[in-house]
Amino acid sequence: MKTCLFLSDDLFFSSRIQNAAEMSGWRLQMLPTEQSVVDFIANNEYQLVIIDLACGEFSARNAMQIFEDDEPRIIAYATHVQEAMIEEAKLSGCDLVLTRGQLDAQVNSFFD
Repeated sequence: MKTCLFLSDDLFFSSRIQNAAEMSGWRLQMLPTEQSVVDFIANNEYQLVIIDLACGEFSARNAMQIFEDDEPRIIAYATHVQEAMIEEAKLSGCDLVLTRGQLDAQVNSFFD
């Protein structure tokens, strides 16, 4: 079973992403802190990372450093008004950077 890491503390939106993942046979692992990410990736395989840039725990630059050795597909998102975070994520090398609305509309396609 493939695993997606969801770096966020947003319990409400995580249910939307978890539903999309499970419908496609993926497992979603919600990790709300940087330490929980470091602990999880030390002993587990994963193929996709979705980063909630609005979660104060994560920046795109930090996340890219954490995952640089494993090279999973990395998708980052923020609300449309958080333009600086979106721009930083693009410059940091995330594979895809979206607004929250775009992520919500496209989430099912990430688990194909």
